[in-house]
Amino acid sequence: MPDYSGNQNEWTHIVNAVQPPSYNADCVPLNDTHHTSQSGSGSPDWLRCGWLTLSERKRHIGIDQGVTNFVIVAVDKTPNALPVVVGGELYDLEQEGLNIKRFDMTDLILLLQTKTVLMSCMQHPAYTRTLPGVDRVIVHI
Repeated sequence: MPDYSGNQNEWTHIVNAVQPPSYNADCVPLNDTHHTSQSGSGSPDWLRCGWLTLSERKRHIGIDQGVTNFVIVAVDKTPNALPVVVGGELYDLEQEGLNIKRFDMTDLILLLQTKTVLMSCMQHPAYTRTLPGVDRVIVHI
């Protein structure tokens, strides 16, 4: 089990920051357990940080909620190409089982996970993929 005991201090540091975070060039060399990039950017793979790898294909998922309805739209983007809408669904919150007069975030998250295509669009391994694979998924709420 990871040690999360420093989370409160880290959060306080983030909230009280007066400047945006800065990233330095000092990068811990990657070992066998880290993801390495095959992007061919000129830097050796062992020198690049895994979280700084270039992603060729991105999926932006937009969720827009109204009073009783919400929509999920997925748009795939590749470099030097126009964005392509690859999926979209309109849902009636009440019809899907959400008490629209009184619900909290947990109710909404559970509904999104169980009654919509969101997790599939996000390429969650426990869900059947309905769209082509991408390198990175960004969800906009």
